[in-house]
Amino acid sequence: MNRLTQARRAEDKEAYSVIRDGQRKPRIMLRIIRATELDEFSFMKKGLLWIALAVAGFIGIYIAVCYVVYRVPAEGEPEYFEGRIVYKPNEQTGLNRRIFEEMVMGNRAVRLDDESIWYVSKRDYKILWPRTPEEMRSKGYTIKTELKAQKLFFGGYSQAEIYELEILNEPPAIIE
Repeated sequence: MNRLTQARRAEDKEAYSVIRDGQRKPRIMLRIIRATELDEFSFMKKGLLWIALAVAGFIGIYIAVCYVVYRVPAEGEPEYFEGRIVYKPNEQTGLNRRIFEEMVMGNRAVRLDDESIWYVSKRDYKILWPRTPEEMRSKGYTIKTELKAQKLFFGGYSQAEIYELEILNEPPAIIE
C-alpha cells in the first residue's frame, strides 16, 4: 500500500470513530480533494480538453464554411463596377462576412457611391484611402475607381481588385 491509500484509510477510520449509544455512527465530514489525489487526466482536465476541442472544431468548421461561401466562384467572366469612393470611417457591414473578411482574411471594406460595399486587400485599401477623409477634403480631391470582382457560386461577389483608378478634383463624399 502506498502512503496515499494509508492516509485515506486513516481518514475513513476517523470518520467512523464517533460512538454514540454504543454504536459507531459516521461523522459528517466534508472531504476536500487534494491535488495529489487527482490523477494526471482527471475528469476536470478531460472536460476542459473536450471543451477546448469543441471550440476549436467549431471555429475550424466556421472558417471552412465561410471560405467555401465567400470564395467559390461561379462560372463566367469577372464583372466591373465603377464609382467614387464614399468614405465612412466606421464601416458597419454584415456581421458574418465582416468577421470573415476583416478578422480572418485581413481584407477591408470600401463603399462606392452607389452604396455597394466591396472587400479589398490591405494593399488596395491603402491606395483607395491614401489619407484621412478630412485631409482629402482640405486638399480638395477624391478617388474614382473601377473594381473587378467575380460572381460567387452562393451569391454575392468575391474580393474586389482595383482595375482602374482616377483622382478627381472634387471634395470626397464622407458619411459619418
